[in-house]
Amino acid sequence: MNMLKIKKNIARILNKKLYFKYKDTIRKKTKYGNNSKKIILISHESSDSGAVILLLEIIKELYMKKYNVKVLSRDYGPFIEKASEFAFVEVFANKRRFEKIIKKAYKCNYRNVLCNTTVNGDLTPILKKNSFNIVSLVHELPATIKKLGLEKNASLLAEHSDFVIFPSKYVMNNFLSICSIKSKCLIKPQGVNLTDKFTINRNEAKEKIYQFYSIPKSSKIVLGVGVGDKRKGYDLFLDIVGNCTNEKVKFVWVGNYRKEIYEKKLRDYCVSKFDNLHQVGFISDVELLSIIYAAADVFALTSREDPFPSVVLQAFNAKTPVVGFKDAGGFEDIVKDEHTGFLVDYESSDEMLRAITLLVNEKSKREEMGNKAKEIINNYGFREYVDYLLAAFQKCDERG
Repeated sequence: MNMLKIKKNIARILNKKLYFKYKDTIRKKTKYGNNSKKIILISHESSDSGAVILLLEIIKELYMKKYNVKVLSRDYGPFIEKASEFAFVEVFANKRRFEKIIKKAYKCNYRNVLCNTTVNGDLTPILKKNSFNIVSLVHELPATIKKLGLEKNASLLAEHSDFVIFPSKYVMNNFLSICSIKSKCLIKPQGVNLTDKFTINRNEAKEKIYQFYSIPKSSKIVLGVGVGDKRKGYDLFLDIVGNCTNEKVKFVWVGNYRKEIYEKKLRDYCVSKFDNLHQVGFISDVELLSIIYAAADVFALTSREDPFPSVVLQAFNAKTPVVGFKDAGGFEDIVKDEHTGFLVDYESSDEMLRAITLLVNEKSKREEMGNKAKEIINNYGFREYVDYLLAAFQKCDERG
């Protein structure tokens, strides 16, 4: 067993102990009632990944709509305790346990199941056998599906789901290229889940971030958000940092990152080159995150593959233009070249740096693109997104 597997097993054991430690608390926290509005949500994991964060926001919105929400997770982790504030949470280790849980849920009048990600496609035959309505959310592109060996899961999801919802036409078309689908395809981008409750103008936001992270005043801020790994292009982000010669430009990376990638780039570049980099880690504080987005002059989307990242919507909501790679994901539906940002050649950190430099130097261009981005966001409310998901279940009932 290699070191990575050992670390994963240790983490799983610790998370499992944590789960049982607060299992009773979960039961006490959850508010039950005789409400007829009931729904089951299935999570493929319990980390702080984008798909899991999206699911948590859906859970919160359903709670606000007074739904009795049951969450089933395939794994232990930080998501479980967060979700337990708004739902009853159970972890299942195998399909036998899963079927036992859903049979019991059916007797309690649960009929609708939202499956998050292609990973859960292997559960759809069991759900259909037990007469549930199934709406599946697909976020993955073919490269990820193949890399994770999820081709069969994708096929089962397509066969047994009543509806499959994609965040963009780009993601749908790519999915259909590897999998024939009987279920009806729907396209609905996830909404903005950093609400205008924390809206702040850019100057105020900058002052707060300058002070909070000890960034020199009058600096231009280039923001990157996500898990710092190869898929998110963390190495390319560091290349941009290392090659930037403008001392007034400061780079902020929000999210955990792979230390081996960072250490390699430290060897590739002079250490002092990274004096303009601020790695602030994962941020759960919604207000602080909103302020960071508002303080940014440019959002650098360095992902090699990203179906329709919520971070783009959050940046647009803050009137921050986005620079991304061509052919890297469904965000091309809204990141229009020279309209709401720039699209540069795939994996070209040099071209991305040039686009960033142009925006940093031209305030009028930044503001023009930011305003156009904000106009687009008016069609991406999170409440409307959840309403759309619920409407899909209504269609299931109408179809019988």
